[in-house]
Amino acid sequence: MELLFLTLWTVVAIILGEQEAILFHIRPELGFKYKHIHVLFTAFRGIIATILIYGLKCSYLMLIPATLTFPFYHDGAYYVVRNKLNPTIYKLRWKAQSHGTTAIFSFTYSTRLYLLLIGYMATIWILLGLYL
Repeated sequence: MELLFLTLWTVVAIILGEQEAILFHIRPELGFKYKHIHVLFTAFRGIIATILIYGLKCSYLMLIPATLTFPFYHDGAYYVVRNKLNPTIYKLRWKAQSHGTTAIFSFTYSTRLYLLLIGYMATIWILLGLYL
């Protein structure tokens, strides 16, 4: 069930990235007007992850790889959609990064890739029960 969770979590990350891209394309001032909007996004993500883990009866340790893999898929999808909506920004698309964000964390592409790999290693560690 842990692998199903991580697969569903990846889909959630991509959907939320696309959704936020559309939101900030339509209303770019929201991130600056409502500085704590990213706190609400984070809380919403936490609720979704908890519901998925509980519903799939996974180890709550899966929150570790969920947190680590999220930026790769979310941010990548965000930058691709923002570029589709406005080709003059985020020209590197999936590999882009923001230079003027109000997000709590903003990672370069290489950092997102490292976090993804560490997240997958953590998943293997959890599946093998090496945390005992």
